[in-house]
Amino acid sequence: MSEELKITVEDITEKTGLSPDKWVKMEPGVQITSVFGETEQWNPTIGEENKMTYGSNNGVLAAVDAEGRMQVAPYTSDRMNALQEAGYRFGGLWVPMSNGEQLTDPTLQAQWEKMRTEASAQNLQERIEGDLRLY
Repeated sequence: MSEELKITVEDITEKTGLSPDKWVKMEPGVQITSVFGETEQWNPTIGEENKMTYGSNNGVLAAVDAEGRMQVAPYTSDRMNALQEAGYRFGGLWVPMSNGEQLTDPTLQAQWEKMRTEASAQNLQERIEGDLRLY
């Protein structure tokens, strides 16, 4: 992998002015509760082919940096543009937190809920502005 593609999610957030607290790091061992109430430990298998890729599902983005670390965030155009501008490619990743899962750590879950609220407001504003441009 060329040096120019060894960009981490932290690099993206710094480069674009998006603060690192706008992504949740999915460290191995993070506990997630499914919509069915089952608690699972997050222990992904991330191969070389997954590095520098992103995935999207149900309004959630997941990105795997050049070091193989995954982070997730609610979709916003800013986040998507930052990933694409940094050279990330669509990689068909499984996207945690995209099917109603909750983090069992109350601090991480509160961060996630705050991020979802902010992203929802931004996305709504962009849709309204887009609709107004039609008229």
